[in-house]
Amino acid sequence: MYSAVILAGGKSPWLKEVAGTPYRAWAPLKGKPMALYIAEALLQSRKVDKVLIVGPKMAVPCSLPKNVEVIEAGDTLMATVTLALGYLGTKHPVIFVTDDIPCLTAAAVADFVEQAEVLHADVCYTVIPRAAVEKAFPAAKRTYVKIKEGKFTGGNMFLVDPTVVPQCREQVEAVFAKRKDIFSLCKWLGWSFIFKYIIGVLTLTQVEKRASKLFGFKGRAVITNYATIGMDVDKLADWRLAEKFLAEVEKGEREIDG
Repeated sequence: MYSAVILAGGKSPWLKEVAGTPYRAWAPLKGKPMALYIAEALLQSRKVDKVLIVGPKMAVPCSLPKNVEVIEAGDTLMATVTLALGYLGTKHPVIFVTDDIPCLTAAAVADFVEQAEVLHADVCYTVIPRAAVEKAFPAAKRTYVKIKEGKFTGGNMFLVDPTVVPQCREQVEAVFAKRKDIFSLCKWLGWSFIFKYIIGVLTLTQVEKRASKLFGFKGRAVITNYATIGMDVDKLADWRLAEKFLAEVEKGEREIDG
């Protein structure tokens, strides 16, 4: 069994009007904070026995279920990750999830963990085929990357060996700072890598190897058809899609994705 961390320090100003709070984790979607949907999916997967929500503790809107705790987030993503690991300890791999995927299902969590365990990597991350997203959420607008194996979007779940975090902290923060500077990001990735992507010959294995070299750990991608792992709520249209999805699940009109 794993401990899981929900990274919940983020704000979305547009949420204030629709949900009464800018904090994504505590925004009440159909009457329940988004983070609690995620926590329930993690615990129901039978792969997780403890959930730590790292976010604004003073904004917690309700009592928490058993095995769910909250601690205050740090000033940056990696500071938050470090705080979480300091609280949980670093002896065992930890699942990290973002705070904006309320449609996450227990089946999606279990499938990811089972695939990741056999890869024996330091960090496993999720990628989702475009066809899977469009089947589950036809109206969703996602960003896709085209590689030789097909078109994929990134997911929001990771399995991490805590011992590699200190050595990659500086690189992760540097990349995060470059995320809106395309030229700097391309230079960091390497122009030959970018060229392969442009002409359509870049493979998933090459992406894994490049990421591993740049960050200093063994990273592997888990291809999952569970689109809920990538259905993050970052705009009003996504909020409405999540409402619809959860209402259909509640009525038994929706099958588990994947």
